[in-house]
Amino acid sequence: MRRHLIILIFLTTIALHGSAQDTSRVLFIGNSFISSNNLPELFRSISTTSGNTVITGVHAPGGASVGDLFPGSYAHMDDPVVYDLIRSQDWDFVVVQDNQGRLVYDEGVFHPQARTIEGHKMLRDSVRFHHPCARLVWFAGWGFKNGQPPYGNTGTEMIQRIYANVRFIRDSLQEILSPIGPAWTRVITDMPSVALWHPDEQHPTLQGSYLAAATLAATIFRTDYGSLPHVSSFDTVLARQLRQIAYATVMDSLSHSGIPNYAPTLTVSGATLNATPGFQSYKWYRNSNYLQTTIAASLQLSQPGYYFVKALTTQGCEEQSPAIGYGLTGLEDPVRGIAVIYPNPADEFLTVGVERENSARLELTVYSADGRLIITEEFSGPAHTLYTGSLPPGNYLIRITGSREYRPFQFIRR
Repeated sequence: MRRHLIILIFLTTIALHGSAQDTSRVLFIGNSFISSNNLPELFRSISTTSGNTVITGVHAPGGASVGDLFPGSYAHMDDPVVYDLIRSQDWDFVVVQDNQGRLVYDEGVFHPQARTIEGHKMLRDSVRFHHPCARLVWFAGWGFKNGQPPYGNTGTEMIQRIYANVRFIRDSLQEILSPIGPAWTRVITDMPSVALWHPDEQHPTLQGSYLAAATLAATIFRTDYGSLPHVSSFDTVLARQLRQIAYATVMDSLSHSGIPNYAPTLTVSGATLNATPGFQSYKWYRNSNYLQTTIAASLQLSQPGYYFVKALTTQGCEEQSPAIGYGLTGLEDPVRGIAVIYPNPADEFLTVGVERENSARLELTVYSADGRLIITEEFSGPAHTLYTGSLPPGNYLIRITGSREYRPFQFIRR
């Protein structure tokens, strides 16, 4: 997996020498359900909190489908732009979102003027041809808020129909399914006050897009983002709850999502980290920094942090495990709070985000590697942009203090 723009670093102190950042490239193909609220950017922002560096590409014209034949319709399967985009970069994942209205019929039944299975297969085959190690992610989303009788009398009934048909596509064409619709159903059932639909009763609100993005992130990286800090543009507690629901839904859907067919898993036994056996080799990472490559499916642990492995298959493909924590005392304690910084390494600007009230006054201090105080600034949160363009390249330490102290963390000025 490969490089990008913005990376949110988790608070654990990272090794700043000999590091090799892990990068994932994710292409989104869909329509306005994806472009609403810039879902790919929400996905990227959430994903990077576990240390992944993520590049996204998007092609999502309004009203598009995968395989419509209606007069005046737009079908991804017939668009040269889509295939040019597939070839344009070495994608690790390609998220395919069909027009959800084409997926509301009985299971395995599709509109006669939509080449649904054929269209998905054409996109899959193009991705496999140009990127043999890439994975497709089928977007199992939502429908209309009040259903579309006779194809569901409520939003949840319509979601069930869509999910059944995306499962049919996955069973027919393999690859991976992301259970976005079931995550929506959990929120609709357990948190009815949360508005997931826009007033047009079709498109998502920001919260709906955030839940979809969190579900895709949990699907692709198999990481519990509910346990990691993320500064959202709406209520922090609600954002964390949505991330937790997304992860729980992905874990509950493993029996038919296809994820276990591709991803290695990690377990900790004492001070030993064990991966799924049977791969050719294992590249180990701590906080996204490369550690070593082994033939054995285990690693001896000596430092706390978030670990993951990229395992090499017999076909020459690398499959990444979910991140797993070792030796961590938790995200937050009674004294210290939660903060994130991005990008890291930084060029001219660095953004600091904190999970606390906007009115709180905080002090930010920057120290050089030899302990000299370089910068002191005050801000009120939840985010602050720090100008780093005047700093010489090197390693620096940031401290944030207010009514309580935040965990210090390091960054690199390139």
